Amino acid sequence: MLSVIIFNRFLNRLALFS
Repeated sequence: MLSVIIFNRFLNRLALFS
C-alpha cells in the first residue's frame, strides 16, 4: 500500500507542474 501512496504523491507533483 505504501507504493500506492508514493505513486499518488508523484502524480500530485506531476499535476502541479502541469
